[in-house]
Order: sequence, then structure tokens, then C-alpha cells
Amino acid sequence: MPNLFVIEEKPQKIKNNKLGFYNQQISSESFDFDSKKEALKVTINQTRVVIFFVFIILFLLIFIYRAFYLQILKGDYWYGVAEGNRIRIEKQVPPRGVIFDRNLKSLVNNSPDFILSFVPFDLVNDATEISRIVTFLQQEKIIFSVDELYEKIKKTDHQSIEPVEIIDQISYEQALKLMMQIENFPALRLNYINKRNYIDARYGLAHVLGYMGKMDENSWRSMQKKDYLLIDWIGKSGLEKVYEEKLRGVVGRKEVEVNARGEIKKNISNKKIVKGSSLILGVDADFNAFLADKLCTAANFYSAKAAALATNPQNGEILALVSCPIYNNNYFNNTLLYKAEIENLLGDKKQPLFNRAVQGKYPAGSIFKLAMAAAGLQEKIITKDTKINSTGGLSIGQWFFPDWKAGGHGPTNVTKAIAESVNTFFYYVGGGFGDEFAGLGLERIVSYANKFYFNHTLGIDLPAEASGFLPSQEWKKKNTGEDWYIGDTYHLSIGQGDLTVTPLQILALTSYFANGGTLYQPHLLKGLIDGKNITTYVEAKVLAKNIIDSNNIELVRQGMRQAVLSGSASSLQDLPVTSAAKTGTAQSGNNQQPHAWFTVFAPFENPEIAITILIENGVEGSTTALPIAKDALSWYFTRPK
Repeated sequence: MPNLFVIEEKPQKIKNNKLGFYNQQISSESFDFDSKKEALKVTINQTRVVIFFVFIILFLLIFIYRAFYLQILKGDYWYGVAEGNRIRIEKQVPPRGVIFDRNLKSLVNNSPDFILSFVPFDLVNDATEISRIVTFLQQEKIIFSVDELYEKIKKTDHQSIEPVEIIDQISYEQALKLMMQIENFPALRLNYINKRNYIDARYGLAHVLGYMGKMDENSWRSMQKKDYLLIDWIGKSGLEKVYEEKLRGVVGRKEVEVNARGEIKKNISNKKIVKGSSLILGVDADFNAFLADKLCTAANFYSAKAAALATNPQNGEILALVSCPIYNNNYFNNTLLYKAEIENLLGDKKQPLFNRAVQGKYPAGSIFKLAMAAAGLQEKIITKDTKINSTGGLSIGQWFFPDWKAGGHGPTNVTKAIAESVNTFFYYVGGGFGDEFAGLGLERIVSYANKFYFNHTLGIDLPAEASGFLPSQEWKKKNTGEDWYIGDTYHLSIGQGDLTVTPLQILALTSYFANGGTLYQPHLLKGLIDGKNITTYVEAKVLAKNIIDSNNIELVRQGMRQAVLSGSASSLQDLPVTSAAKTGTAQSGNNQQPHAWFTVFAPFENPEIAITILIENGVEGSTTALPIAKDALSWYFTRPK
């Protein structure tokens, strides 16, 4: 009889530790051994598992790195961007300091000027807002280039909250109209800047004062930490550049809260501006104007290029500084209006923007004989009693080194050599003459020239001062392939050859002998008036002392005095004060006329002023440069005090 009851076991779940899944255990009666055998053969591809886990690990690493980059490396940047949506810092430029001459005559002052700009962050891809702005400005008759505006918007960093200029030199009347409506355009800004008005060009002070210009992007990036805006103007040359930080003052910072459209909702904090310091110069503007007129008028008969400086030899204060041709620095205040004039200045072959007084490098000519005489006396190559017979020149083999006077000057001591500028005397002092006379030689000449700061800058407070040049044996060999010969030493001894100096260096040398042995740093700044109207005066800075003994200095002074009494500067005898001087004529090469030098100080007993004149290709110092110095001294000592 068939079995009516079948006993069925419930399957149990058994974990397979190797495969990591559960199988059902079935009764022996229903177990399919062949099927189970095939199931056990099913395995997971271990390579795929490895790839899967590697992918997960890489994903996590990328995620961690990105989080680190955004939150740590670029955290400040993105925090700033986020805060830019809410908090803005608006910078307020203070009134720029003005500049006075020594008599408190105003040389430069400020007038208001306005710049219209936009904030890129508030104008991001908003074509409607851009169109509104263009329409608004056209209605207000603000003349600007629409294409240029679109180009600026396209190129600018859209995350930036730094204002970008649309147009500058907006009139005061237009600015008032814009102020009434500009709140309706959150992306627009109307910024005030200091526009400079310089004293009339005839005063010849453009090279001293300099001028201002727009900040370029490279300069702005390097000066962001000093609170400059991309739309700011900055000193580009002269005192405007050297004293930029003091003239600028301390920028105000107003922290405001804005909404997403850039509209100001609340003032948070306000740091007050501090107006810029004003400068008091040692320059006498009227004296500078007189000297500029005389110098540039005379120079126009030659190359039109010239330089003149005057100083107080007792402290290094510059009383006048002129470089011809002079130019009008007010052109740079309105580059749109004076575009043609500026282009003419930049293209002029006479280089009117070049400051010849401190940047020009020229052969020294006979002026260098002052340093040679002092060095020869100090090294005991000569004494006050040494006499050398000048017969018209000096011969070495086939070479002849002439005096400027045919037939020579006869027996000559050091004071006569200075007074009459006797070449033969200084050939002997510098290079000697065989076994008969031992000269200084190249090494000692260069050593003393360095002590007098030739081949160095003197540190005047103007940009790009030149250092001049002193030749050497090594330099000549390297640059010409030739050895140094005795003839090179002779040429150097009378200020010729490869030696170059600046007019400022000659003025400093003259002042050294005028004051009895102190080399001062030349300076234009006499005093500073700070934001609290407190005046601080500049102290004289000594560069060198005791280069030459006092008795030797006095011999050089006597030689310069003799030049006035009976030598090449005798036309100065009718001045209202005593004086001492040295003339110079320097060969310029290239078949051009020589440069004319003249340097002088007065009064001889207690000098108040030293003047140095250079006229490029002016032929001869005693005939072209001397009369200008004479007129300047006469004006200086006879003017109403």
C-alpha cells in the first residue's frame, strides 16, 4: 500500500565561509549532486573585486584632495568671494600732499577729478544691466567707447570687486549729475582722484617735480597691499615718484554690507583717511626760472641740450636744477586733450624728458683736474712748490699730447695749472714722465676718483641717477682687446678718454672744495609737513670726509680763485661777491663740437652757493657756460632778500 505520509525535512541555512553566501541544505533524497557540483564552481572574479576597490579608493582620494584644495589652499580666496556677496571694503583716497619751494611758493596743488568705473562682480553676464548702463551714460552725454567698454567687461575677472575704469577726467558738473542717479546702478562707481596742477613750465621744474600717470596692472598687483586701486594715479617720475608714499597719505577704508546686486545696505566700519604729507624743497623757484631762461636760451644756439645745478655747499641742499629742453608736465594730467603734445615729447630727438643734470653722462674735461690736483698733492707727487715747464705739450715716442695753448704756459705750479688749465702739468701728475717724474698711475687715479664718488651715485632724491664711469685696464682689454697704454693715463689725467661723469658729480666735487673738505649727499627735500601740520626738516647727510688734507684743499681753492683773478674765469671779477671757478672743454667724439663746462662757488671766503653748468656741444666753457653762471650769481646776490 502506498505510503500516504511523506516526511520532509526543512532545509537549513549554512554559511559557506569561503564563498560568503548561504546554500540550502536539502534532503539526501532530493539532492542533485551534479547541479551542486556546478554551483560550487561559480566564483566571483577576484580581479573585478580589486578594480572595484581601487576605484573606490581613488574616488575617495580625489574627493579628499579637492576638499583640501578648496578649504585649505584656496580657502581664503573663496571665503573672500563669498564675503564679497555680503561685505565690501570701499577705499577712499586722501588729498595728496602739495609741494612748496624754500620760500613756500606753491609748485604743485590739487584739483578734483573724477573717474567713472564699474565693479565686475556686480555685472556678471548681465546683458540687461550693461545695456541700461550704456543707455544711461549716453543720455548723460558721457563720451566713451561702447566697444571698449564691452571689451573690458569681457576681459575682466568676473569675480573681482576691484573697480575698472570706464572713463576718466569727468568734469565737476557731470560728476554732480551722476551722483544724483548712480545709486540706481549698483555696478557703477564714481571715484574721486587728485588731479595735479604744476607751476608754469617756464620755471623749468618739470624734471624736479615729475608727473603722475595711471596705474598699470603690473604695478597695481605689486602694490595691492598698499591699498592702491587699479584706477589710481601714481607718481611716474621726479619727486612725485620718489615721495609717492609720503605724498599719498593713508587710504581710508569703509566696510559696508551689500546685497546680491551690490546695493549698500549698512555701514559696518570706517577708517578715516590721513591726508598726504606736503614737501618743502630747498629749491628757489624764481632762481630756477631765471637759470632755466638763461641756460636754455644759450643752449638753443648749439645742441639745445644742457644742464645746470646750484647747491648750498654747506649742507647739500639743491637750490636749482634745470635740464634743457624743458617741458610742460601738465600735459600728463590730461592725456586725452594733450595726446599730440605727449607724442611729440616722446618722439623728440632732443629727449626733453631726459634729466641731464642727474642722468646725463659726459667726459669731464678739465673740470677733472681739480680731483687730479688734490690726489697729486695728497700722495706727495707734487707740492705747492713743484714746477713743471709747459712748452706746448708732451712727447712720448711718436705720440704727442698737446697743451691747449700753442707754445705752452711756461713754468707752472699747481695753482697756476688749475687757473690756466695747463694740460702738461696734469700729464705729469697722472702718468709721470719716464724716470724723471713719477706720476699717480691709473690705480691711484681711479682710487681717488672713487673717493670723490665718481663711478657711484650720490643718492639725490630723484629717480634713475647715473653713476658715470671710470675705465680700467681689465675693462679696456675685455671691451677693445687692447692693453692699457701710458697715453690712456694721460687722457684720463685731463678728464678725457673713456671717463664719464654727471653734472651732479661735478657739483659735489666743487662743493667739497668750497666747504673745506666735506662731501654731502645732495638733496631736494628740505622739510616735510605731515597730516597734522607738523614740519620736520631734513638733516644734512655726510658721504665722505678727510679725503684730502686741509692744506691741500686750500691749494686747490687758491687755484680756483686764481682762475678768477687772472685765469680762464677772469670775467667774474666784477661780480658783487668774490668767487672761485674752473672752466672745462670736453671732447665729445664723433666729429661733434666739444661740451662746455663751468663750475663756480661764492663767496670765496664763506661759500653760500656752488653752480655747475654743462652745455652739450657748447664748444668752450669760458665763452658759453661761464656767462650763464655769472648772470645767475649776480641775480642771486643782488635780489631782494
